Formats: sequence, C-alpha cells, structure tokens
Amino acid sequence: MATGALNEAYSAIWGETVNRLNGRGTDLPDSARTPGVCAVDTNPPSGVTITAPAAIAGVKPSGTAAFGAQTLAVSSRTVTGVGVGTTNAACSALPAGSLTGQIAFIDRGTCTFSLKAKNAEAAGAAAVIIGNNQGGTVVLNMVATAGITVTIPTLSVTQNDGTAIKAQLALTAVKASMSRVALPTYNTLRWLIGEDSTAFGGAIRDMYNPTCYGNPGKVSDTQYACSTADSGGVHGNSG
Repeated sequence: MATGALNEAYSAIWGETVNRLNGRGTDLPDSARTPGVCAVDTNPPSGVTITAPAAIAGVKPSGTAAFGAQTLAVSSRTVTGVGVGTTNAACSALPAGSLTGQIAFIDRGTCTFSLKAKNAEAAGAAAVIIGNNQGGTVVLNMVATAGITVTIPTLSVTQNDGTAIKAQLALTAVKASMSRVALPTYNTLRWLIGEDSTAFGGAIRDMYNPTCYGNPGKVSDTQYACSTADSGGVHGNSG
C-alpha cells in the first residue's frame, strides 16, 4: 500500500532528523553519504559460515534478525532445506521433529520472517538461515512480527549465496556454523535507521541508499514489492 509506505518513510525521515539534531546517543561517525554507496560495517556482528562442501565453503555476508537469540554461536551442523524454491516455505506448521538439531534453510517469501523461524523452531530446528530472494548481493536485516516469539538464532544470507546453498543441497550434505556478537561498527551512521538498537542488532534500513538493505528507493527498483505480504509492502517499500 503506497500510502502506508509513505507514512513509514516520513516516520523514519523525521526520526533521523531529530536524531541528528538532538545531540543524544551515538551519532558518530557522521561522514557524508555518496549516492549508491552503502555504509560499511567495519566490525561485522554476524555471519553464516558454510563448513561443507568445499565448493561453497567460507564466511557469507549475513543479515541479522530482530527476534530470536541476539548473541549466538552455533557450531557446525547439517543444513536442511525447507520447501526449497517455494515462497510459502515454512509459512505453516512443519512435521514435528523433522528438523531436530539441524539448521533450517528457508527462502524469504509470502509470510513473515518470524513465522518461518517459529515454525522451524517448533519442528526442532537449532537455528534458521533465511535466503533473500532479491537483490543479488543485498544483505537483509529482518524485522520481528508482533505476537510471535522465537528463541532460536536466525540469520539471513544474500540471494546469490542462497542460490549456491540450494544448488548444493540438491547434490550433497551441507553444513554451516553461525555467529553473532556485538552491534555493528559503521563507517558512517548518517541516515541509518536503528543502528544502535540491540533489539534490532544494528541498522534495519538505510534511508539514503535504501537498496543497501534490500528496500527499493523507487518503484522501478527490483526490490519494490507488490503483494499481500507486509500489508502491501508498507515497511519494505518505505525507502
């Protein structure tokens, strides 16, 4: 809904304006922004590390979740795909015990991140990786849904890394570890939203370069969402 997205945008704009004027909180560094350039996390607070197979092994750029464990260290575990390739994966209850002790890989889709993680948790998952379905290399930070309580760790990976993980899941066993420590340390805080909130685990939106966090800056951007999810894109389209 365009009017709802505009309302959210104005709320974020005025909130950041007040933040920049009131001299309170941690507002430095405050260097000027460059169009199209993302603020850089100089001390990455989280990460998904693929430990097997060798073809995709390594630390992947990862986004945080404003729900579940905020400080975490998950040792290498088997990754199990849930409804791989479907946008409604884990939007409804999963078979009891089907994910016991495993890390669930779930694609971003038509229901909220919290609901997907909650259903994986109820099926016994030790943690959840959400694969972004847009933006290529865009890192996705996930908001919480009121009324849904999740206790297990949840992180996201980019669309490109998610695609690589899914390809390997169809061929062989995939294992991963997950970690998250302190809040990010950015090279600039200007126009980042929620950057020093422990509830969010760092910034959840960039109002200067929205695509840096998987949000559209204009309706022609590939990140622009047009669906019934998020009340028509009220939050996601607010960039």
